[in-house]
Amino acid sequence: MKFDKPLIAMLLSIIGALPVGIFVEIMIFFHLTTINFFKASSMMYMKQGSILLGILSYIGYSAFLGLLMYHSPKMLGNDYFIIKCMFISMFSESLLFIIFGTLAGNMLLVQNTSGNYVHASAAALGGITRGFLINKYLFKRSYSFGGNK
Repeated sequence: MKFDKPLIAMLLSIIGALPVGIFVEIMIFFHLTTINFFKASSMMYMKQGSILLGILSYIGYSAFLGLLMYHSPKMLGNDYFIIKCMFISMFSESLLFIIFGTLAGNMLLVQNTSGNYVHASAAALGGITRGFLINKYLFKRSYSFGGNK
């Protein structure tokens, strides 16, 4: 069966973004942060966040992360793939907040301490989820438990 593995990795990464959105919305309910990922990703294009534009831009952002995670074993190796995906996700999310928040002067993206911890935890959760999905469905491993077959 032939199929496009990078495209499937991008789709799995978009699916892996769902727990991130749910987690951040719960943290907004408890007033630990003021902005969700969708509004934050839409602030790349405008000062005030828009949910619709945020959903579209976060789909693109997640697809790019999926592509990056799929091709990362070529440089980083397959060992501890899920942990590497977590760090890739945390690094890219921090770049999003640093570049478009601090450097571009959008003060709505600059969070307090609890907001930074929430978004770092959410990025870690997203990286673990994406890494698990990509590892489970795209990387086939053969394990032998001794003996010849």
